[in-house]
Amino acid sequence: MSTILAFDIYGTLLDTSRMSEALIDHAGLDAPKATEISALWRRYQLEYTWRLNSMNLYEPFHQVTRKSFIHAASEHQLSTNEETITKLMNAYNNLHSFSDASPALRKLTKLDGVECVVFSNGTEHMVRSALTFGGIDSFPKAIYVADSVRKYKPAPEIYQGLLKSVGKEADPQHCWLVSGNPFDVVGACAQGLSTIWVDRAGKGWADRLGGSPTEVVSSLEDICELPELQM
Repeated sequence: MSTILAFDIYGTLLDTSRMSEALIDHAGLDAPKATEISALWRRYQLEYTWRLNSMNLYEPFHQVTRKSFIHAASEHQLSTNEETITKLMNAYNNLHSFSDASPALRKLTKLDGVECVVFSNGTEHMVRSALTFGGIDSFPKAIYVADSVRKYKPAPEIYQGLLKSVGKEADPQHCWLVSGNPFDVVGACAQGLSTIWVDRAGKGWADRLGGSPTEVVSSLEDICELPELQM
């Protein structure tokens, strides 16, 4: 029986904190201010998706990303124009991958009985662009995105849609979510998926709202050594 590894990308394969560099380059900010606004941007980006889920509404992720940046910039009285916003949106589609992403994926795709897919809130265009720029576009067997069900993580529908797309509705434990985002892990646990939390910061699991991850790793390369994947 095959095992599916469903990789989140933002904060798991791709480093969203690197948007601070784009803010320095395109908005003329100093490093501390860029780091602060980048973190707030990411916070509002996720918060917007959760609000949309709660209101039973949907907007594509590129629109959510744009609006959440404008929100974060406004809170810091950062003046923006259309040219700057466009450059920042392009930068978001060209995020750098984490250093462990490419070597881990090369190893995992060689394991017998293991299939790697991408599972993301992003639109397919955003995901494909980011994977190509990050140099990891050749590994996924498939891409499953929020547009498919018009719901964002951690709504049940998006995990159920993933399971259906990979043929694991009857045995969700053989579909493993790989994510650096605790809310994503909790959402997957609630739908019966096995989960791998990527704890790069080494702070340990703190979320108390839902289930705990099946496995915890500090690097994507550690996944290759998990007993569950040794066929």
